[in-house]
Amino acid sequence: MNRREMLTQGKLIAVTGMTIAVIAALLGYKDFSSGVLGGTAISIINMYIMYQALAVGQANPQRAQKIFVSRYIFRLVLSLAALAISAIWGVATVLGVITGLFTYILSYLPDIGRIIIGRKG
Repeated sequence: MNRREMLTQGKLIAVTGMTIAVIAALLGYKDFSSGVLGGTAISIINMYIMYQALAVGQANPQRAQKIFVSRYIFRLVLSLAALAISAIWGVATVLGVITGLFTYILSYLPDIGRIIIGRKG
């Protein structure tokens, strides 16, 4: 993943999360909307952490596995901490954070579509 792809993926995560949050807020789900915004921010941080791990892993292939595992564990702890903290505000906020964290996975849908169609991106 190069820097341009990372920025595109980050924008996609942000736009997806903000869209979901705005729709939830307009429907009256303020706690859920707040959770989505928090989870989306964590998703962007998680994406950046993996981008760094890829860059460091390419520069030093001998340490790549150790770097990936340590960054992955850090991402997991960060996401779990966000969920635990959001529990203070209730179930709606926890579900919002889960939705916000899911935006990271949704950002891969364009790549999946290209793979299915058979194009390389």
